[in-house]
Amino acid sequence: MTNWDEAEDVTAKYLPDLIKKANDGNAHAKRRLLDIFCAMVDASKTPYPELLGYLSQHISEALNGKDAALKLGKALLGGPANRLASPETEFIHEVVAWEVAELRSRGMLREDAVSKVVDDLWELGLDDDAILKAYKKHSKRPEFKWLVKLLLSKKDAK
Repeated sequence: MTNWDEAEDVTAKYLPDLIKKANDGNAHAKRRLLDIFCAMVDASKTPYPELLGYLSQHISEALNGKDAALKLGKALLGGPANRLASPETEFIHEVVAWEVAELRSRGMLREDAVSKVVDDLWELGLDDDAILKAYKKHSKRPEFKWLVKLLLSKKDAK
């Protein structure tokens, strides 16, 4: 939860862009808007009218029909594809991506490396698709590529 001092940088001037991003499905923007709202309420500040309008629209839409709680969560935070991974999950994904990268650096085909990681780390409960997705996501990051090269060069030097 953000306190009001941290939320002050978002003024009514920046809200339309943030609201547009949230309406376009950006999970970070959705969470930021909820964070700003909570910070303002916690600080006994009146929330911006644009922010109240955004929340009111999505709460009203979500409450129409069955599964109101599920719809509300999706409207305010995004669906499963937009959910942010917990730090623990993100760490596990980085570890399995590293394992795949290490096996690939030894010449193993990607599919074989993924299958080996599934077998070696079966206790994590991740299937081939989850590990491949984690590998694809993290292998694109420049800092991940740099770290893999660094660690492998140190490992080869031993």
